[in-house]
Amino acid sequence: MMNFSHKLSRSCQISLLLAISTVFWGSVIAAPRPNIILVMADDMGWGDVSYNSNTVSYPNNTTLYPVRAGQPHEDRGWIHTPVMDSMAANGVRFDRFYSTSAVCSPTRFSCLTGRHPVRGGIGGANTGRLDFDETALSEVLSAEGYATAHMGKWHLGILTTERLDGNKGGLPDHFARYSGPWHHSYDTVFATESKVPTYNPYGNFDYDGEMNFTNANLYNDHGTRYWKLPYSGDEISGEGTPVVPDALHTIATNYDTQDYNGDDSQILVNRAIPFMQDAVADNKPFFLVLWFHTPHKPVKDKDDPTASANSQAGLKNSIEGMDAAIGRLRAELDTLGVRGNTMLWLTSDNGPENGIDSPTDESNNEADKIYQRPIRSGRYLDRKGSLYEGGVIVPGILEWPNVITTGSSTDMPAVTTDYYPTILDYLQLTVPNQKPLDGISLRPAIEGTSHTRSKPVIFRLGGDTALRTNQYKLVNQNIGNDVSGELRLYDMVNIAAGEEPEQTPLATASDYTTKSQAIQDLYTSLKAEHDTLLASVNNDTNYIHSSQPTIKLSTDSNTVIAPFTVTATFNESVSQLNANEFVVSNGTPSGLSGSGTTWTVLVTPILNGPVTVDLPSGAVIDVDGNINPSSSQLSVNYTGNSSPSVTLTTLSDPVTSSFVVTATFNEDVTGLIADDFDVTNGTVSGLSGGPATYTVTINPTAAGNVSVSLPASSAEDGDTNGNNASNQLALLYQTGPTPAATLTGVATTTGSYSVSIAFSESVTGLSDSDFAVSNGSASSLSGSGASYSVLITPALDGDVTVTLPANTASTPDDSQGNTVSNALTTLYSTVGGGDGGVIHEATLTVGGGKTVDSDNLVPAHGSNNQDKFNTSDGAPYTSTSFVRGSSNSARKVRAFVNFDLSELAGQPVTAATLAFNGYSLNGSINTHLQVVALASDWVESGDPKPTYSHNSFGSVIDGGDISTGRDANGAKDYSIDITTMVQNWNNGTWPNYGLRFQLSDHSVNNGLGIQPSGEGSISLVVESAPLFITDSFMPDSDEFTIEWNSAAGLTYGIEASPNLTAPWEPIMSVPGSNSSTSSYTIPSATGGLNRRFFRVVYPVPEVAE
Repeated sequence: MMNFSHKLSRSCQISLLLAISTVFWGSVIAAPRPNIILVMADDMGWGDVSYNSNTVSYPNNTTLYPVRAGQPHEDRGWIHTPVMDSMAANGVRFDRFYSTSAVCSPTRFSCLTGRHPVRGGIGGANTGRLDFDETALSEVLSAEGYATAHMGKWHLGILTTERLDGNKGGLPDHFARYSGPWHHSYDTVFATESKVPTYNPYGNFDYDGEMNFTNANLYNDHGTRYWKLPYSGDEISGEGTPVVPDALHTIATNYDTQDYNGDDSQILVNRAIPFMQDAVADNKPFFLVLWFHTPHKPVKDKDDPTASANSQAGLKNSIEGMDAAIGRLRAELDTLGVRGNTMLWLTSDNGPENGIDSPTDESNNEADKIYQRPIRSGRYLDRKGSLYEGGVIVPGILEWPNVITTGSSTDMPAVTTDYYPTILDYLQLTVPNQKPLDGISLRPAIEGTSHTRSKPVIFRLGGDTALRTNQYKLVNQNIGNDVSGELRLYDMVNIAAGEEPEQTPLATASDYTTKSQAIQDLYTSLKAEHDTLLASVNNDTNYIHSSQPTIKLSTDSNTVIAPFTVTATFNESVSQLNANEFVVSNGTPSGLSGSGTTWTVLVTPILNGPVTVDLPSGAVIDVDGNINPSSSQLSVNYTGNSSPSVTLTTLSDPVTSSFVVTATFNEDVTGLIADDFDVTNGTVSGLSGGPATYTVTINPTAAGNVSVSLPASSAEDGDTNGNNASNQLALLYQTGPTPAATLTGVATTTGSYSVSIAFSESVTGLSDSDFAVSNGSASSLSGSGASYSVLITPALDGDVTVTLPANTASTPDDSQGNTVSNALTTLYSTVGGGDGGVIHEATLTVGGGKTVDSDNLVPAHGSNNQDKFNTSDGAPYTSTSFVRGSSNSARKVRAFVNFDLSELAGQPVTAATLAFNGYSLNGSINTHLQVVALASDWVESGDPKPTYSHNSFGSVIDGGDISTGRDANGAKDYSIDITTMVQNWNNGTWPNYGLRFQLSDHSVNNGLGIQPSGEGSISLVVESAPLFITDSFMPDSDEFTIEWNSAAGLTYGIEASPNLTAPWEPIMSVPGSNSSTSSYTIPSATGGLNRRFFRVVYPVPEVAE
């Protein structure tokens, strides 16, 4: 199993090591075999990687966090890890990945063995060793021809028995802890027993040429050497070779140096890359364990190596430096052409250690301290040393491009003990005499076929224990001031609103009996699982779970007419089930089939009525010998001995010829003949089909209704039960032609008019509402038989069209519906023609919908008062408020806007309204909103600043009190009549169109702001009277004269339309006159029925050539 070519110096050691030698196994591994790299950080929390920390927020709990409730954590992404982020995006991201322990050594044991560390005697960080009778992953892969290397922290035993070294020491009386990587089939080693500084790992102590430290106190102050494989001339035979550092302490200037100063993560990758290069050159797959020291204390800052250890900057730089080193490793895999077939795993040995936190968490409030939820733990509870989530949930990634082609994630709990069985699963390896495993293969989760864990995870650290299932967690560690240590049950999936994981337990050991029965059963079941699994770990025996297999009985229908299948579904694989185990009332079981979790049995009923099925306790056993409890009872209603029912259907109604009727029985019947059917106004023939579906042909006798039914006892089922009577079909048989409708009336009208309706034969059922009338309505229907009339009342001048849709009337004998009528069109005009038609005014709206964009510089004070806005329609209003200028009462809340009203030039202004929409008011003191017309010194930017010194009537308009009438959110729409102001603009009194809005009240905190939607608008709507329409109808040959108010120097357009709904057609341009009116006579050549309506427009629209 192991290669011990390096001798140990003591016979007892040699005997011990030889005693564990075994013979390895054969295997079948698909080629090419993947390379495998296990990367582990030291004390890196779930939230130390930016792909996790960028998701961390405070709970929506205003009691604990009155200001930050529901907000993103301020320190999201404060440590930037782009390489690990890329791995998470491109590989499988395990969002609930756990270290087997909350401290170092136990987790490392679990990675290499797939076993809980308590089984191997490693209960804490500095206890035990990776014993020689354990089968480590390195030994398995070495036997399969892999090149193997361990780089970085070992912490699974001391590396010397002669020298002071690391946490566990190296004295002879510590031999029971002696176990190095070279004892476990690693052929390349560059390892430390425990921690070293994260920068300049050999830079903090004195030594002589033999690596004997001259300061004994440094044994307890990270006095830790790097070690390589033993060499034959070593004076301490069989021990590793200590690495002597560069006495000059030269800072490394490039990655190729063999110096031992600089970033410790880069030093390790410097040694890992040549190992990979050699393995690829030798055409061998490789297994690399790369266990970084970062960010375990002492954390040294690369930017200031001489400064005190364990600073925030040092933590950030060390993790970011490790991230960069991993990036170099990935890049080298690309260079070597083997990245696609390399399983690159990444995790941490436990949660973050105390003493270094993010900037915000360093000064956290009391609530944070009570609940111990730093962002480094992802705001999961607690940290290193605790079995609450913050101490054991860690980053977890697998990147393997040839197998994982698209990035994915899983919420299934996974743990470091799963490495060993997963890798063996993919390599198709079986280890003989395998010791009990605690891990499971993660292959289903990796390949996306299952995200449910088949075996719970057990944690134990000293006297603290925890059990994690897919949904729940039991934990008995103390928290805060609570030192009871009682077992608590948490739901880890359904977290209450405003809470975080492990905040409020579902039940505890002291109160679970007061909970609902469902919670009691859950607690009891998980407690039994916890105790059983913990006993397995403590005694190093195979895990035999204590829970009984549950069962659910089901069938396709609760009502059956024949033998039916019952499915028995178990929550785990079971065996020893027989058909006669099922207890069936009013029936018999037979024909059992199935295996594992799913079985079926056929139940044959005896009599009509309920049939019940039960599976009693002890009918099956699971793989651990647990028997099932009694199932819930399944009840089915059997109606197989009742009379068959029958339903008659046909495809059409009404019919015009013979038709087919289908008789559908609910079970097979016999004895049916055609004469069994009862038919009125028809005969039956041609029976066919069976045994459950039959058809007959019905031949109507005369026009009118035809009915069909099947009496009871016309056929019988296999139990000689006669059928129940069927439903009755009633159909209309039609024989005559379809009646046609013709509408006649007048061509033109000046009022209501009559329309005549002539049918081709007598009909009934016609009403006013049946008529379809465009531009009018129908009423006063009269008539009967084949002749009717209806009164049509037009709505507007223009065409009125009347039609009668199909099937609005029908023949009385066979209910044949009419066809659609012709469309009758009549011209309606309220003016009979001639000169001087009536002229109506319409309004033209301009300037509406201007939306102001404040560019976040709405005047605050000082020079900001010159800010002005004139944006395109639809631009968002981004400011939250019009803010006060200052506390000086001379200041007023101000905003400026410019409107383009040039198109109104020369036209009479009749109304102007300024509207504010989507605004709210900050403050409750009586406040008036004023509008001020700006003077002619308006400019778009810079000086001079806008003023309001018109000093003439209408230059300032008070919109009145706006502090009342607001809704619960303080919102109110405002509008101000500024007609006088716009009229002064329009008649040339003022030369520009600028406005300033201001609040007349000066008290603190008043402001006009947009509502929570984030948008508001200010619009100016001006009405004038430039548009005229005449409703005159002109006969074919008459001339027509129109008059209108006009002004000299302006040009007016004459347009025509055949009706008021068709497009207007320009026909003439006419100059205005010096008199107050203009007129134009439209000659007959432009008239006729194609141009019945005319209008005058200003300004003249542009007409395309």
